[in-house]
Amino acid sequence: MDSVNYDYRILATRELPMKAPTTDTLVNRLNKHPSLKARVEAILDVAENTHGDLIRADEAEQRAIEQVRQ
Repeated sequence: MDSVNYDYRILATRELPMKAPTTDTLVNRLNKHPSLKARVEAILDVAENTHGDLIRADEAEQRAIEQVRQ
């Protein structure tokens, strides 16, 4: 079996291939994965500044990055 070494820095800058469309909506798919749904909602809360505590865009960006890393 050949070993494949990926340079993840390069992969991170490329777009992932798109999955074929399905009849399942994003909401339905997220409802099947409650913990993932909660993480996505937390990221959206940051993007929408739901708590009203973010003043600058870089603060919102940093908070969103923190949520993704969890």
